[in-house]
Amino acid sequence: MSEKNKSLWAHYKKCSFWQRGLIVGTFLFAAYCVIGFLAVPYLITLILPGKLSAALNRQVFIEKVSINPLLLSVEVNELEIRNLQGDDTFIGLHSLFLDFQISSLFKFAPVVKTCQLSGFEVRGSRITDSTYDFSDLLESGKDQGKEDVSSEEKKPFLFSVNNIEISDSAVYFYDAPYDTLHEIEEINLSIPFISNLPSEVQIDVEPSFSAFINGKFFASTGQTRPFVGSKETALQVELHDIALPYYLAYVPVDLGMDIRKAFLDCRLVLSYSQDSTQEKIFGLEGEIALRDIEIALQDGSPLFSLPRLTLQIAPDNLLDGKPHLKSVELDSPVISLYKTKDGTLAIPVVGGSNEVAVEEPQPEQAVEHTPFDIRIDATRVRNGSFRFIDQAVDASITGDQLSLFIKDFSLSEKNQSDLTVGARINSSGLLEVSGELGINPIRGSFTLNFAGFEVGSLQQYVDQYLQLLITDGKFNLMAQADLAMDENGVNGHFSGSSSLENFVAVESGSGNPFCSWKKLKVEEVQGAFPEASVQVGQILLDGLATHIAIDQNGSVNVQKMVKDTGEKEELDHAEEPLVEGQKEVGPARDISIGKIMVKKGEISFTDNRMTPDYHSKLHELNASVTGLSTSVPADFTLKGKLDNTTELDISGTLQPLAITKSGAVQVKLDGIELSQLTPYSGKYIGRRIRKGKLSVNMDYTVDDQEIAGKNILFFDQLALGDSVDSQDAVSLPLDLAVALMQNRKGEINLNVPVQGSLSDPDFSIGGIVVRVIMNMIVKAATSPFALIGALIGSDEQLDHIVFEPGSAILDPSEADKLEKLATVLYDRPGLKISLAGYADPDFDSKAIHETLFWQQLKVRKLEEMVKKGTRGLSLDDITISAEEYEKYLWEAYKTAPFEKEKNFIGMVKKILPADQEKMLRAFLEVGDEQLTLLASQRAAAVSYFLVEKKQIEPERVFLTEEQGGGRG
Repeated sequence: MSEKNKSLWAHYKKCSFWQRGLIVGTFLFAAYCVIGFLAVPYLITLILPGKLSAALNRQVFIEKVSINPLLLSVEVNELEIRNLQGDDTFIGLHSLFLDFQISSLFKFAPVVKTCQLSGFEVRGSRITDSTYDFSDLLESGKDQGKEDVSSEEKKPFLFSVNNIEISDSAVYFYDAPYDTLHEIEEINLSIPFISNLPSEVQIDVEPSFSAFINGKFFASTGQTRPFVGSKETALQVELHDIALPYYLAYVPVDLGMDIRKAFLDCRLVLSYSQDSTQEKIFGLEGEIALRDIEIALQDGSPLFSLPRLTLQIAPDNLLDGKPHLKSVELDSPVISLYKTKDGTLAIPVVGGSNEVAVEEPQPEQAVEHTPFDIRIDATRVRNGSFRFIDQAVDASITGDQLSLFIKDFSLSEKNQSDLTVGARINSSGLLEVSGELGINPIRGSFTLNFAGFEVGSLQQYVDQYLQLLITDGKFNLMAQADLAMDENGVNGHFSGSSSLENFVAVESGSGNPFCSWKKLKVEEVQGAFPEASVQVGQILLDGLATHIAIDQNGSVNVQKMVKDTGEKEELDHAEEPLVEGQKEVGPARDISIGKIMVKKGEISFTDNRMTPDYHSKLHELNASVTGLSTSVPADFTLKGKLDNTTELDISGTLQPLAITKSGAVQVKLDGIELSQLTPYSGKYIGRRIRKGKLSVNMDYTVDDQEIAGKNILFFDQLALGDSVDSQDAVSLPLDLAVALMQNRKGEINLNVPVQGSLSDPDFSIGGIVVRVIMNMIVKAATSPFALIGALIGSDEQLDHIVFEPGSAILDPSEADKLEKLATVLYDRPGLKISLAGYADPDFDSKAIHETLFWQQLKVRKLEEMVKKGTRGLSLDDITISAEEYEKYLWEAYKTAPFEKEKNFIGMVKKILPADQEKMLRAFLEVGDEQLTLLASQRAAAVSYFLVEKKQIEPERVFLTEEQGGGRG
């Protein structure tokens, strides 16, 4: 010991106890200050960066550490931890200030009065889908976490940190796979205190947080007791204008759609606590709103848009697995569905190619799960709309004014929710659905009302299959349905009625009328499924008007209506032939229709193959089918008038819905005017039908595809007309056949039996009847019957009366022929006669022309005589002498109403008499009207002779329309 130290030590020993204590205390205080102010900060700055660099495998820099041992405060300035590459900051800190309280020494726990963190910055990045630039720290953290835990319960580390403030901080995260930078800036976090000291655990901690997340402001406040037994915590979260598409890239599955736009707003309160039984309660309440949503398919087609979706969350324990929503409201949603050209629906498939690894549960770890349930007090959709675009047929179905309300929805067992749906379909049909819906199990009871739907709006679908243009028609439907689903599938029953009113359809190509009706009603429909049971009370078709036409190629317009889509060929190719002896059996079904009625119908028919075209119309059509079903035959009747003259009456029984066909049909046609069938007779038998009536009585029975029947044909006063040049006509002695088959009353009775099988593709009732009649005509032609002339023993031809050319006055010799004919008619009252006038286009035309020429001259002479006072003369009394000819020819020429050559003073220039006669005769033309009139006068003259002079009954003498020049 040096002398100086010995002196100090001696001096120290001389001091009193209190003086010694003061000296020691001063020395210790000085040492404490030196160590606290200088040594410890220097050592921390010197040693800590190296230790942290080694531990973190990253460069760590600390610019300055300040310690105030007197105030028990610590401040760290400009701390930086570089990233793994060392070229940028990983974690940075501008300053950290901790102010400890002296009470820490007495409570044996750190008590921090103030904790201030400023300029805290974190920068990270994702390199691949599963690696980050800090992945090495996460792996090391896992290894360090694998420590043995003592079975003895450890006491918690006690602490108290007050006035926690984090300001002006930021987090930057770069996502390399998506080339996206996420920024959380201006982070400000304020926590009054966090403490688990026994005296402070019951005090509420009220944290607050605010920041700009990717440019959007976020703020939250809360209240928590993190270290009490209940761990009561409440957190208020408020978000605005969060652009969801920015974050959807991190969804682990492919959504199968393009969410172009969607914003999130929310005001939520999250709460957490646990009671004395350690039961955890996690509550959530508030409002979540999604707005300005625009979603498209991956090809860019619009799929869904929604101005606003609002969810009101009711306070409840989410850990029960039963979230509770007060309401779900959708305002003005727009939904688009697409059917592609290959017939599939373009529906987004969630999952896509992104695969998510799912860890399969261990079989031995059987855990009883609480069934998930979600409760929604009210679900509302307002002013929605939808579109169904069928790209296969270039058609669309639209809906607007869509509304939906579901009350008390739940997934719980046997829960029933009230449901109401409304919409307008294709701007016309109003749809209303109401009822109850259950999810667990699926079941429901609904009432549907669909009114005023314009079926013409589905024209694009009609165009796919039919050459038909719907110009009018409104569809209505009222129905009730109850359904349920179990392990066997869907079952239930339905009832209702429908109608299609004021329907009008025309042929697409020509615009010709095809079909229309006032009302088609299907009433009292009831059915059940899966039994395929359907019962219909009544089907009424009122005011039917349809047109059937055959074109010149023999195609029926009904057949041409159906477009060739190629589906029939595919179906035919797919059918498998039946095994020999095997019968085709249809599906089990139970269908019945109480009554089918057709009222005030009208069917028109046109056959353009004929020359002239054949036209016919069935008026006052009334039909009914009663008791139609799959089990028993139904009774049916059909009545109407053919061309307003012929009564049609069809009745019988039929069973078309049964697999085995059976039935009986009786058809009666009374008084068909055969002259109207002249277009057919001319084409197929080469003759016109001058007159006659036909009555038909048909009786058929069908038993298991086998048909048998008879046809009774009654011809009354059948008379054939002129021949017609037709390549399709058969060569038969028709006149002789008719004469031979007619009785004394002019009647023909035929009984034609028919037998065959409906399964025979070549079977035709009409073909059989025609063949039988043709055979009867051939047989009649070979029988030796006397002709009508033999009845009176005369060789004269009584089939025509000859008149002088241009005259309708009976010649005495021809009147004698009429005397003989009258005798035949008088002796045989059953015979009737038809008279057709005839004017020869050659001889009669010349005679009429000559008469008209001389009449022009006689009129001029008669006018002259009347002016001189002569009275009581007619043209028949006037004669023109040779000397008078040129005079009255000139007068007739001058007054004739045709253009003539004029002289220089405007008077008719006189020309040679021969030229006058030539021009006058050229002016006087004889047309078909004069010939028709002459023919009619001749027929009238013969009729007058027979009826008035010979007293033949007028009803036995017929005047036919076939009169005129060259038409006979």
